[in-house]
Amino acid sequence: MPTKQLLILFLALVLSSCGSTSEKKSNGGEATQTEEVKLSGAIARHCALVQYQNPSSGRESEYHLVVEVQENHLIKLEFIDGHLDTDHFTPPTIDANGKCSFVNDKGYNYEVQLLGPEGDCGKYMSEEKQCSGRTKSGDRCKRMTTDPSGKCWQH
Repeated sequence: MPTKQLLILFLALVLSSCGSTSEKKSNGGEATQTEEVKLSGAIARHCALVQYQNPSSGRESEYHLVVEVQENHLIKLEFIDGHLDTDHFTPPTIDANGKCSFVNDKGYNYEVQLLGPEGDCGKYMSEEKQCSGRTKSGDRCKRMTTDPSGKCWQH
């Protein structure tokens, strides 16, 4: 597939994943951009605000993460510490406002809001700092947090 067509397909996916309702017909009344995206199965990477809550401990945290979206479903969370989460939740559908929520297999609640392209995460991540908590071995936690307490969701 030529580079120009790949770029057009990628842009269509980004627009549809972020809740765009644009349904412009291309030349000659062909399939809409949204239909092309759903048929393509392409994966788009976005910056997202992810709010986490553990109901059993009451711990809440907020992260800016890169997420992957495929056919308007959230399929992956890329945590700052390098952890990728793809196995602990059923991919939720992202609504027209770029939002979704789900409960993972451990009972943790997540709310996700797409903010823009994955490159936008850099400006948000500058607000995050290393968790001040300690591991069981006494080492400083390597997770990042924006929580006012200075601690990540685990501490």
